[in-house]
Amino acid sequence: MGSYSLEAPLRLGLVYLALVVAWNAVGLVQIGRGMAAPGPVASPEVIIFSLISAVGLLAGARKWPVLFAGLCIVMLVAAAPSVGKIFTLDPSLWPSDTWRYAGGGVNALGVVAGTWGIIAWAQGRWGA
Repeated sequence: MGSYSLEAPLRLGLVYLALVVAWNAVGLVQIGRGMAAPGPVASPEVIIFSLISAVGLLAGARKWPVLFAGLCIVMLVAAAPSVGKIFTLDPSLWPSDTWRYAGGGVNALGVVAGTWGIIAWAQGRWGA
């Protein structure tokens, strides 16, 4: 990984992606049982994309830092609007305020992980 470390933002990104997988899996199970999902979206495609992204983050941090940075940008772009949505969408889309703010917290973690990963990559790339 060179003289800089992507290890901490990598770990945070992996935690975020694991939470996204868990959130969507719980949502799909809840929907299958005729209950409300914890948020407005529960998708098998998001689960698959998150798992592929986790593998990509690992490979990028170890061998291809540009891949790591690109996936951090994707993580940031995907998570940031979702943080704002907890304040702008109809609260009835979540089963409770607790789930609504928990989802915002998960996505805020994605914003931090993505931003931190981009900064760490830039420091290694340009010595910033």
